[in-house]
Amino acid sequence: MIGTSWKQEREAIERRIAACRAQAGRRAAEAADCFYREGVEAAPAWDATRERWGVRIIEPANDELHMYLWLDNDRWHWVPGCPWSAGAEDYDKVVRFAVAWVTDHKVLLG
Repeated sequence: MIGTSWKQEREAIERRIAACRAQAGRRAAEAADCFYREGVEAAPAWDATRERWGVRIIEPANDELHMYLWLDNDRWHWVPGCPWSAGAEDYDKVVRFAVAWVTDHKVLLG
């Protein structure tokens, strides 16, 4: 910090945050792509309130039902308090968890 201004420090921090945010966005897009192999529609989602990336998964039996999986601190999470989580690059675990949710809803709605 010595020899730099507050403006320079703020800009450096913003660059680091932007790089992390871009990487999280790429991971969200890669995770969403993994769902198509399972026949499940999914898309990357940005939560502007919490400034985080996630994946929006659509229930095939009912387009009005969807779930979100959020990427926080290099971990995927579903809802607060849920014990499930997965590493940022553990797309197989993310897909298995969401497909189980989709399958449960197919049984209930079918």
